[in-house]
Amino acid sequence: MRVKGAYLNAVQALEALRLLTIEKINLPSDELKRIVLATSHRLSIANPSWSVVETACQFATQQLQEPGNNLTSEKIALLIARRAKIFTEHMTKAQHEVGRVGANLIREGSTVLVMSYSATLIEILGNAWDSGKRFSVIGTESRPNGEGRVMAAILVEKGIPYTLITDPAQSYFVPRGTLALVGVDSLVATGAVVNKVGTTNLALACRHYGKPLYAATSTFKMSLPSLDGREVGLKVVQENAGIAPESLLAKPNLHVKNIFFEETPAALFEGLITEYGIHHPAAARGLWEQTWKSLITNIEE
Repeated sequence: MRVKGAYLNAVQALEALRLLTIEKINLPSDELKRIVLATSHRLSIANPSWSVVETACQFATQQLQEPGNNLTSEKIALLIARRAKIFTEHMTKAQHEVGRVGANLIREGSTVLVMSYSATLIEILGNAWDSGKRFSVIGTESRPNGEGRVMAAILVEKGIPYTLITDPAQSYFVPRGTLALVGVDSLVATGAVVNKVGTTNLALACRHYGKPLYAATSTFKMSLPSLDGREVGLKVVQENAGIAPESLLAKPNLHVKNIFFEETPAALFEGLITEYGIHHPAAARGLWEQTWKSLITNIEE
């Protein structure tokens, strides 16, 4: 969590693989391949809720996983560097396009409901503000780690009017909003969204009060396991993050559950804000296939 957001962690993971191949380039190719694939696996499972990290590592190491390849250590290093560059460039372009598309949803005088921390939402709201639109934001502090306070600080510095609220106050403020936006940690093939816990509460309140809720994500956050019908992994947070009073921590009958991520059903979203425009959540799989085809085409050119 020292590097916030799935997008930035994917960039860091690819850079880690690139640097590893340079550091170990004098090893025999079979040994280098083994180390790179093992490291790729470790990076992929470090936070299973950030599917884009797994996707980035899978793309970077895809050729190494194919049987019968006779790559030298120098070629492995060049391959990882090239694939990391292509993935990062396309992912970054997609991220900026989501920011552009999402800004178009915000109207003059809107009140936008948000939660937790999302670099994608910061870009959307920043783009809308910089275009001259004047609106306000209501955002949760996002307990127990308070990521929402970080997002609030960034947007307040831009001059955007921001009301910071406690998480349980979401349902009170939803009727006072125009629309709600959430970021995405992982996109499920069904169109469901994995995001910070509390997303489903916001979604249900929006449904009850008739307020549109959009999830903003590039298709690069597609969960690869979900394409085969498998469940998306949800990172288990071990620390209690100050939830329990110190005086009770040693009590054997006290159990602290610090749930960090949850999956919110596709049916609760008005749409997905993607690099291809705003789409029904059911289009998620098809949009991802378009992205993967584009990546493979760039490798072959």
